[in-house]
Amino acid sequence: MDYRYFTPDEFVADDYFRQWVKQPNESSTLFWHTFLAEHPEQTEAVRLAAEAVINLSAATAGLVALPDGEEEAAIWRAIQARASSVDAPSPFLTKHWGTGWRWFLAAASVMIIVWLGWWTQRNQLIQNPEHISVEKTNNNDKPFLVSLPDGSSVILQKGSQLRFPKQFSAGKRVVHLTGEAFFEVAKDPNNPFFVYANELVTKVLGTSFNIRAYADDKDVVVTVRSGRVSVFHKSDEKQQQEINASTLDGLVITPNQQLVFVRNNRQLPKPEAVSPTIASRVVAFDTTSFQFNATPISEVFNQLEKVYGISVSYNKETLGKCRLTADLTDETLANKMIIICKSIEASYTITNTQLAVSGPGCGF
Repeated sequence: MDYRYFTPDEFVADDYFRQWVKQPNESSTLFWHTFLAEHPEQTEAVRLAAEAVINLSAATAGLVALPDGEEEAAIWRAIQARASSVDAPSPFLTKHWGTGWRWFLAAASVMIIVWLGWWTQRNQLIQNPEHISVEKTNNNDKPFLVSLPDGSSVILQKGSQLRFPKQFSAGKRVVHLTGEAFFEVAKDPNNPFFVYANELVTKVLGTSFNIRAYADDKDVVVTVRSGRVSVFHKSDEKQQQEINASTLDGLVITPNQQLVFVRNNRQLPKPEAVSPTIASRVVAFDTTSFQFNATPISEVFNQLEKVYGISVSYNKETLGKCRLTADLTDETLANKMIIICKSIEASYTITNTQLAVSGPGCGF
């Protein structure tokens, strides 16, 4: 590396220089002392750069962890690029370091702000996974299953998008929907579940319902299969306290009811009973679809595949002899599988849209 023409900010961005300033050893000290003896004109630049590195290290001393080699290199490349965007001093200012000193302090402060901002944000994401956003989009013709961190199930329709955190924060489970989806929400009264879809906020404690809220639609439609949900207009400041309460307040929709909200009208209409025609268009709306009475396990798995758009693999010679008697209508997919596996003494794993069930089987 030819350091003869390095500027202070280039020294700061150099990993070998920073290593010498922060953790000098016999080899690096000999190198830099020799360099300064041979190039005394660089003494001031080295001094300024060393002071910037020391100040930067002091400013970041309270961070939880230090970046690894690749991360540090990436950070410093960003710092160098940002510093180079600062207007360079004129030759006169370079010659007279009084003004040059003020310029370099500005550049160094930019470096510190960039690193601290990047590193603080990174650590917040690592320590607070609820800040990490996960986005799922269904670009297929068939419904797409999304499993949420709390065990809730979402059947995402074609052309729809769901955004949610990698981990829900305490006290509130929030997702954002564009398009249409059927929700089976895991019961958790202490952590209400919220769906933000266009202008509406749908709040539940644990139930199953369908929302259609495409960006270009003039309406937002909420249909409840089981349980109760409350609906709010997200811009209604008067209802903010009710929205954040741990109970269901506001406009409540009960099973077999539907609310059709006209987006250009802030007034929420009263929910109406769902007609059979409308009900048939709602995913998994049939309340008897998961009631089983000594039903062969193959039929149970076929029903899961049909409703959730997943593939179930299992040993048909062993598990195929099992039968199930249970009402799984109001259960999430995760709870359905727990009940099924307990009944047939099996276990399961799920990866994306693949469900694998294994067990000794049911002998007769």
